Amino acid sequence: MAENGGVTFVLAGTVSRNLQYQLYFQNPAATLAVVKAKFPNKPVKALVLTHHHMDHANGARGFGAAGAKIYVGADNGAYLRNMMTSPHNVRKDALAKKPRAVEVIEVADKTVLSDGARSIELYRIANGHAEGMLIAYLPDVKLGYVTDLWAPGRDTEFGTARQRAIVDAVEKAGIRPERFAGGHGSVASYPEFAAKVKGAK
Repeated sequence: MAENGGVTFVLAGTVSRNLQYQLYFQNPAATLAVVKAKFPNKPVKALVLTHHHMDHANGARGFGAAGAKIYVGADNGAYLRNMMTSPHNVRKDALAKKPRAVEVIEVADKTVLSDGARSIELYRIANGHAEGMLIAYLPDVKLGYVTDLWAPGRDTEFGTARQRAIVDAVEKAGIRPERFAGGHGSVASYPEFAAKVKGAK
């Protein structure tokens, strides 16, 4: 797993999957160029958006133009499909210049992405931040991934409703992460986090 400019890439065999895309500029081609340079011959096959907020979904059209399927939580599909098909006439992006159908896949509860060598499990999580929020889990390394609900390595207060939503989701899914990486923050122990959340008043 490597991070560059707020984008987390997970290599699965010959596939580079984007778990979290946080760009505040309008040129996803620059990010795709970094991916191509760092991981040659590993095309981006899928873009997983944790949720629809602008700071996490901005630039998704560029990944769609590059051929990626886009995975979103249930109830976010219509929004993303509209994003993919809306005209961009003032500042034409890659999708406007070369239109193509972009497949948007909604995760109702759980979806597994795999190439046979590595699996990435996606879970739709009930929470108060965004409808259709997704977290990810890599079972072979027991690593979870979350954004906005918890900033691993950065948060100093525990027991918030957002943090409790993560603990509830992990228990519901029956997964056993040892660590969690965050779209904000770094990486931290999940058992320690869960204990602090459960022990908070």
